[in-house]
Formats: sequence, structure tokens, C-alpha cells
Amino acid sequence: MKIVLCCVLIASCIYVGFVLSSDIKKKKLFWGDMVKFCEFLSVNIGFGQKKLKEILLSYQDMCCEELKVMLKNYLINSSFLLESSENNSLFNKEEQNLLEEFFNSLGEFDVFNELIKVENYKTRFLKKYEIYCEKSFKFSPLILKLALIFGIMLCIVFI
Repeated sequence: MKIVLCCVLIASCIYVGFVLSSDIKKKKLFWGDMVKFCEFLSVNIGFGQKKLKEILLSYQDMCCEELKVMLKNYLINSSFLLESSENNSLFNKEEQNLLEEFFNSLGEFDVFNELIKVENYKTRFLKKYEIYCEKSFKFSPLILKLALIFGIMLCIVFI
């Protein structure tokens, strides 16, 4: 019975560690997709001369789930509020403001100025992506190891 309890404790601790590390990986994936989205916008605004809604519709199939939800909400409402999406717990306040700024300012300028604005946001998104790449590299394995150690310590305490 004690062995089963120990196995359950260790497994549950590892699961919690996995969930915590997967949040970092989701953020890394999201900001990487935002960088790719800015590149996609630049190409299609500059060379393709497509309308914004066509660009957003064509990019929806190529991105992570969080960005798909945001693009879908933006296409429906023609404005962007992060609170309307289910993923607002994934981002801190600064990131929420950055995303709201970006999406609400889409289509405000002529082609030349829009390309400059998208390039500036791409730089900001790239910084966020690099931060989460570093966190993912450093902290994801660490979180899993600490969760395993914590589970083993709980087993020792209960035995």
C-alpha cells in the first residue's frame, strides 16, 4: 500500500512539474508564432497587397492554438480585447498591453508606415521570444527535477 501511495505522490508531483514547464513552452511557441506572423504580414502587405482580413484568414491555419483564438476573435470583432480570449492567464499585464496595442493598431497606416510598424513590433516580439527560449532552456528541466525531488521527499516523510 505504501509503495502505491509513493508512486501516486511521485507521479502527481511530476505531473504538476510538467504542467508548470509546459506553460513556459506555450509562451515560447506563442511569441515565436508572433514573430512569424509579423514576417507573414510584412510579406503580404508589402508584396502581396492583400487586405488585412485575407492575410489573417490565410495565417490562421499556420499558427499555435492561442494565436488562432486571438485571430478568430479579431476577425469577428474587428478589434482586439485579450479578456475575450480564453488564454489571458497565459500572459502578464505587460504582454497583454503589447498584444492589444499591436492588434488594435493593425490597418491604421498606409502600406509603407504599416510595414515600419510591423517591423518594430516584430523586434519587440523577438525579444519576448528570446526571453522565453532562455527560460525554457533553463527552467523547464529544472522544474521537472525539482518536482521529482519534492515527490521523493513527500514519500520519505509519509513512510
